[in-house]
Amino acid sequence: MSHDHDHDNELDPFAARVRALETILTRKGLIDPAAIDVIVDTYETKI
Repeated sequence: MSHDHDHDNELDPFAARVRALETILTRKGLIDPAAIDVIVDTYETKI
């Protein structure tokens, strides 16, 4: 059976890689997702 239709919720390859890296680093205890969110928000809104 073929899977030919598009999904609106699929990530582009770059976003999928970023999400995968964040998941791995979080599980290993190397990053805190909340801290990353603060840093990203700072760059998006204040810099």
